[in-house]
Amino acid sequence: MPHHTFPLPSERNIHAVVRGIPAMFSEQEIKRELEQTGYTPPHIIRLKRSGGAPMPLVVVILPKIENSSSCSMNMSCWV
Repeated sequence: MPHHTFPLPSERNIHAVVRGIPAMFSEQEIKRELEQTGYTPPHIIRLKRSGGAPMPLVVVILPKIENSSSCSMNMSCWV
């Protein structure tokens, strides 16, 4: 019998929306900066308008570790 389970809250990734990052910064540059501060984001997604123009919003997905959960409370880690 097929079934589906949901991950426990301790196993879920952290999804954060970072505002104010200018469109001139690529996803690779943002990832490189985060890696230099000690975070290893598996996915970074630049949000776009309906016409395809980039917005100053970036979705960063971080694995759930002790370091990343403290980052969600401290926005200075994104700068």
